[in-house]
Amino acid sequence: VVVAFVFFSFSKLNSTQFAEQSLSKTAMDSLTVLEKEHTLSSAIESSDTSYIKYFLNATDNSICGNITLYDISNTVKAYASKSNCSSSEFPKYANRVFIGNNKKPYYARMGVWFNEK
Repeated sequence: VVVAFVFFSFSKLNSTQFAEQSLSKTAMDSLTVLEKEHTLSSAIESSDTSYIKYFLNATDNSICGNITLYDISNTVKAYASKSNCSSSEFPKYANRVFIGNNKKPYYARMGVWFNEK
C-alpha cells in the first residue's frame, strides 16, 4: 500500500515540478554546507564573499544562484552571485538562520534558477 502511494504521488509530479523541487533542495543543501563550514559567519565578519562566489561558480553550469546575508533587522550584510548568469523572474528560494561567530543571529537567503544560456 505504501509503495503504491509513493508511486502515485511521484507520478503526479511532472518534470517541471520535479526540477523545481530539485532546485529548492539544492539551495537548502548549499546553505547547510556553507553554514557548517563557517563560510557564512566568516563572510559576515570580514565582508569578504570570495569563498561564497567560488562555491557558486563551482556549481553545475545549468544552475545559477545568489546568496544574500542579512542581520536580524533585515539589513543586507553581504551578497554574492554566480558569474555569467542572467537574472530570473522566478527563482526558487531557501532561507537558513545561523549564529555568527559574534553569537548574533543572521540569516542567509539563496535564490537558484536554471541557466538559460
